[in-house]
Amino acid sequence: MLTMWIILAILTIIHLVLCFFVVEKYRKITKVMLLPILIIILIVGKCTSPLLYLALFFGWIGDILLISNSKKIFTIGTASFAIGHVFYLVFIISGLISSLKAQGQNIPYIPYIIGTVIFAIIFFIVASSILKKSVGYMAYVGAFYFILLILELFFSILAGKPLLALGFALFIISDATLSTTKFFKKIPREDFYVMATYVSAQSLIIASLLSLI
Repeated sequence: MLTMWIILAILTIIHLVLCFFVVEKYRKITKVMLLPILIIILIVGKCTSPLLYLALFFGWIGDILLISNSKKIFTIGTASFAIGHVFYLVFIISGLISSLKAQGQNIPYIPYIIGTVIFAIIFFIVASSILKKSVGYMAYVGAFYFILLILELFFSILAGKPLLALGFALFIISDATLSTTKFFKKIPREDFYVMATYVSAQSLIIASLLSLI
């Protein structure tokens, strides 16, 4: 498995250099090679959970789609990432529940469910209302997407997994940077900053979740 992590690190460095110097053709090629290596790492690590494979698969589809500059394709790519995050979230929550049950602790389902629903509704209404004038219908897609990211971060902290929480925090930074440059203001070498945080996020998430299996 160490060999695959080294290969991923080398390819990531090559990809980030291409991003920094804006070598578009080869940047796009190396971009879609990154998540398949993480999938191989799952296989080598004898991961049997389909949830993690599906999370990475839909993330990979999102990587491919987001290469396009089309806003319609961008929306579909975002939806693909959102599906991947749903699988991550289900894996984390189910793992947290199993861990608490193994420790003989009572699980306060009702307060968490009510709190999560209230948070999601308030965040969705506020975020979509603020962003609607600037990005149109994408405000609703973006609000839902960031709800998933925040919930992943919350439950990672609740599970006492700092590396996992750091991974989702980096995911939020990556996607916030991408959204800013896509809809508000271009950031010089945005691909470098987006991918540096994105690959770090996915790597930390997989490394942390593999340790739970």
